[in-house]
Amino acid sequence: MAQGDYSIGNQGAADVRSEMNDIFSAIATNNSGSSAPSTNFAYQWFYNTSDNTLYVRDGANSQHIAFAVFDQTNKKWSLASDVQDADLRLLTAIAFDGGHSVSVPAGWISNLGISLSSGVITLSGYDGTALSSTNKAYVVMKDVSSPGLLKSYDLTANFTHNDDAHASSSWTGNTLGLQSGVAYSSDLPLFLYLGAHNNGTTLKPFWSRSPGLSILPASGSIGYPSSAVATTQKSVWCWEDITAGDYDGNPCIMIASGTGQMSSSDDYALSAFDNSGGIGKFQEDKWFTFPVAVFGAAASTHILSNGGTAPVFATKEYFYKISTDADVYIVLNLGSDGGTDGAGAVTTLLTLPYIVNQQGSAFTKFTGPVGVRSQGGAATNQYVMFQKETANNYCTLQEMPIPSGMQNGDFSSGDRHIVGNLTYKISLNS
Repeated sequence: MAQGDYSIGNQGAADVRSEMNDIFSAIATNNSGSSAPSTNFAYQWFYNTSDNTLYVRDGANSQHIAFAVFDQTNKKWSLASDVQDADLRLLTAIAFDGGHSVSVPAGWISNLGISLSSGVITLSGYDGTALSSTNKAYVVMKDVSSPGLLKSYDLTANFTHNDDAHASSSWTGNTLGLQSGVAYSSDLPLFLYLGAHNNGTTLKPFWSRSPGLSILPASGSIGYPSSAVATTQKSVWCWEDITAGDYDGNPCIMIASGTGQMSSSDDYALSAFDNSGGIGKFQEDKWFTFPVAVFGAAASTHILSNGGTAPVFATKEYFYKISTDADVYIVLNLGSDGGTDGAGAVTTLLTLPYIVNQQGSAFTKFTGPVGVRSQGGAATNQYVMFQKETANNYCTLQEMPIPSGMQNGDFSSGDRHIVGNLTYKISLNS
C-alpha cells in the first residue's frame, strides 16, 4: 500500500531514487490506502482498503467514482452499484462467479443457492456464503414498469424462513390449496419464485404448489407469516411479512423447487433437497405418490363417498409428475377388493392432485383408461373417459362410447379396477 504526489523535486540522487520507488509502489498498488490520496489526478485509480472498493477519479478531477467491489475473503469481485449498466454488471457476474449461473423459465439467475437445516430454509449465495454488497446474486426477469422489457435485479442479503420441523414455524395456515386439517403425508412438489415489488428494485421469495406462474396472484391469494390467506392452488406464500398489495399482479420468476408434506395442523415441512430440486431444477423427472384420503376422499381410497360408499382397492398405485408448463401426468392402477365395496347410485368422484384447467373441453387427454365394474355381480370391462369437474380436485368417470357417468355402486365386484393414464393442464386460477 502506497500513495504519492507523483512530483519529484530537485534533491540528491538517493532521495530521488526513494521517491521514485514510492511512486512505482503507488502505481503497482493502484494508490491503495484507507483513505483517498491527498493529491489526485483525473482518471487516477484508487483502491480503498477500508471498503475494498476500486475507484477511478472523474475527468474533472473533482470526485472518485466507484468501479468495482472486491470480496478478499472469497476471492470474488463485482461491479459497483455506481456502474449504471445493469446488463454489464450481470454479465460480469456471470463471467467471473465461477460459472454458477443458470437459465430458468423466462429469465436468468446467478450466484444463488438454497439449503435446509433443522427446519430453517435459507436462500444464499451459490455455495452457502451469505449474500452481501460484495457477494451479490443477480436475477434477470420482467421489468415491473415495462413488462415487455427485462431487468437485472441485485440481491444483497440472504432470505430465511422456518418450516414445521422448526420449533417456531412461519408457514402455519397457508395450505397452498391442500385440504385444511387433513395431513398430506406423501412428498409433493413445491416451487420457489422471486416476485417483484412495485418499486421495481425489491424482490421477495414465494413458495407455491403450482409451476408456470409468470405474475403473482391477487393480494387475497398472497400469504405471509402473519397472514394465512394462501389457501388455494393459485396462491403463493412469501417468506417474510409484506404488504401484499405491493406485489400482486407483478412479474415473478420460478428459480427453484423442493418437496415437502403438510401436517394436519396446516403446516408444511420441507424434505431434504435432492437432484430433482434446488436452484434451476423443477422436479420434472420425479414421480410422486398421490395419497389416499385427501381432497375429501374416503379413508383408504382415492374416491369420495359422495353420499354413498366409496370403493376401497387392495392395489393403490397412483403416481403423478408435473412439468414447468403446468402439465400433470398420471399413471393409475387401482385394483381388487380392498375390504369395502362401492355402494350407492351416486357419481364416482376420483381425486386428482391438482384442479384441472377449466378452459376448453370438459374431457381431458388420456390414453387407454379402463374401468372394471360389476353389473349384476359380474365383472365387465368398460372403457371410460375422465371428465373434469368445476374447480375441484376430482374428476368423474364417463363410460364410453356414449358418455354415461359411473357410480360408486358400479364398483361392488371384488374384481374391480380403475387402470389408465391421464394428462391434463392444471388451473392457475383456482
